Amino acid sequence: GHVSRRDRAKAILTGHLGRDFYPEREALAREAKALGLDVMPHPGYRNTERHTPRYLAAIAGYRVHVCTTSKCRVALRKIVESVAVGCIPVTDLPTAEVVPGIDAALVRVPGGCDLGAWGDAIEHAATRWNPEEALLWAARAWEHHDWRIAGERLDRALCAS
Repeated sequence: GHVSRRDRAKAILTGHLGRDFYPEREALAREAKALGLDVMPHPGYRNTERHTPRYLAAIAGYRVHVCTTSKCRVALRKIVESVAVGCIPVTDLPTAEVVPGIDAALVRVPGGCDLGAWGDAIEHAATRWNPEEALLWAARAWEHHDWRIAGERLDRALCAS
């Protein structure tokens, strides 16, 4: 599947672009070419079709997925999705926001840092990416964040008490 792809491009930035709510993402998108980033805008919210399978297949073609936070500075679903398909997420998520089971897979940059720091982090992550490590982290992402597995864990815990 998606995780075992070895022919991956360098890096992608995805999501809604809007300076008011996603200032870092907006700034990175403006400098995407210089940073070696492909950009995939958010498809919008419509109940007419499911975008997730196509989105996951697209990001699985990259070694690095740039996962900026919003101005709220909380973990977004795209961080888990990135790891689950074998990407290294580069993010400005504060270190106090721990992503269970996969936190060590993240490459963090400080919030509000300059584009050079983002570029360095993206380059470093793209260079160190390897499929074996990506596969291990993907398995952990599924183990810790798949709602079906989490439901089974909760069921076992409730039945044991």
